[in-house]
Amino acid sequence: MRIHYPVRLALTGTLGLLAVPAVAQVNTDLMARWSAVEVVRYLVVGEYAGESPILLGASGFRSTGRVTDRIEISFDWNQNETALVGTPVVRNSASTAAPAAGPGCPEPRVTGTYEHLDVASVTPLANTLKLEGTRHFPAGAVPFKDDDGVCSAWDDAPGKSENVEIMMLVLPTMYFGIPSAAGPGVSISGDGKSIVFVEQGTGWTWTYTPTPVQ
Repeated sequence: MRIHYPVRLALTGTLGLLAVPAVAQVNTDLMARWSAVEVVRYLVVGEYAGESPILLGASGFRSTGRVTDRIEISFDWNQNETALVGTPVVRNSASTAAPAAGPGCPEPRVTGTYEHLDVASVTPLANTLKLEGTRHFPAGAVPFKDDDGVCSAWDDAPGKSENVEIMMLVLPTMYFGIPSAAGPGVSISGDGKSIVFVEQGTGWTWTYTPTPVQ
């Protein structure tokens, strides 16, 4: 059953930043079905696509390019307590990276592979999960222009890794019944089984597929 009525939701934390329209479409059957589930098993797929530094020259010159990455996180979540149950399982996938040549410069020299994010640990913080891991930059060399404006000089780039931390929202299953309450960037997949969140300004798209546990 679908009804329309004014919605006033007091959302706290990060979710409180999402806009809630004055009038929203509500599927009360879906909301009742999911609210009766105490523990939900989420499979969350995070997909990254965007421009990112790929080579870091020792003298400060950088080479950027188009990067893609994918991670999968499976975990159980107590909806009543907004708490993690058990230990999440993380599956990292290899990144793709294509460093781009600057105007009038040759392509960068790359030795090795770039990894945008390899998640090593997952820590719950209220209604979010903190994902901590590493980003690996390959060795190589970045071309740059000399004082005469000629791109014939090279900045050697030693391979290095750095720690990375990102925050991932745990979107509530109530959004299946009232997706408009989630605000911009959140939608329901065409098959109705997943919640999709395009995280603005980060390059990440998160797809949440929950199943009832108890």
